[in-house]
Amino acid sequence: MPYTYSRKKMRIFPGRLMILSGFWVIFLILPLNNVCAREAAGETENQPDRSSPAEDNLALKKRIKELERDKSLLESMLSLRQAQIRQPDLALKGENPDKIIHLNLGYAYGSKERIEEAISEYQKALEYDPKDKDIHYNLGFLLSRKNRYKEAIKEYEKSIKGSAEDREVYYNMAVIYASDLKDQNSAKKYMEKFLETSSGDR
Repeated sequence: MPYTYSRKKMRIFPGRLMILSGFWVIFLILPLNNVCAREAAGETENQPDRSSPAEDNLALKKRIKELERDKSLLESMLSLRQAQIRQPDLALKGENPDKIIHLNLGYAYGSKERIEEAISEYQKALEYDPKDKDIHYNLGFLLSRKNRYKEAIKEYEKSIKGSAEDREVYYNMAVIYASDLKDQNSAKKYMEKFLETSSGDR
């Protein structure tokens, strides 16, 4: 009996979204509160070369606007709570039949949480088409499920080479960097990429 390919959603990183959101709330909201508190109290920092009050006020308003924008963008990011393994496109013509077999098996195993078997099948499919961005994406997704985060990042980077506008890749990389690899700068970088590629959907 052939497999059916419903677009079954698979949860990514249980509990880690809350960690990511908590990190960004601290990163974005606390500085905003501190800036607003200093402005309300009329406090200024002692600096050797002080600018004029008008310039200070303009810079402060600009910074508040930037922080408010980042907070708004973060909230839009949190609406995407799931990623999914990508279904092979069986309508494509001219594909190597062996590649299609391994893609189908990889998708079937991945959908049933048989992660190691799915990884093996996608790696075999990759031998027939090393630049297939969806295979690299699925490998990144599955490797991250086995806590092989650095390997997952490498696969996601290869997937981006095939499509620089793939927002799910940026999202998953931001989650890995923030909650697993503890690299805040990279997490922010890919969060911003995700939001840039998602801006047309709002």
